Amino acid sequence: MALGYQYRIEDGENTHRPIQQISILQRESKYRIGHRIRTDQTFFKEAEILWRLRYSIKGQVPLQGLELDPGEQYLIVSNELIYMNQNGEDDLENRFVASLGFYFDDKNKLEIGFDYRTDDYLVDDRFRHRLWFKFGYYKSL
Repeated sequence: MALGYQYRIEDGENTHRPIQQISILQRESKYRIGHRIRTDQTFFKEAEILWRLRYSIKGQVPLQGLELDPGEQYLIVSNELIYMNQNGEDDLENRFVASLGFYFDDKNKLEIGFDYRTDDYLVDDRFRHRLWFKFGYYKSL
């Protein structure tokens, strides 16, 4: 279980987002499967609250051997479905991510890949899709 907070400045507007989540990790012989259920609420200065409920599933597989050891690479694939409601209007978003990871040690890893998103499923004539190159460095304290 985790709680979080995000403060964001975008287009000159400040938003506040409290986050609540539950994560479950299954460790099988060669791979890991993670499940996450998250809720968050985004507070805007001049708009109604954006409520979101998110579910994601992520798989991780080492590319060498049966376990992920320091200095090895791994593949990560995840899918996240997001339901959102603002002003009584519902919408859905889907995020699919595929990345190559580099595991340096228990405290450092790097992931490089692609993030493909689709949204505005329930809004008339606004369906869209986007693709980003994703780069992340993770440091455990």
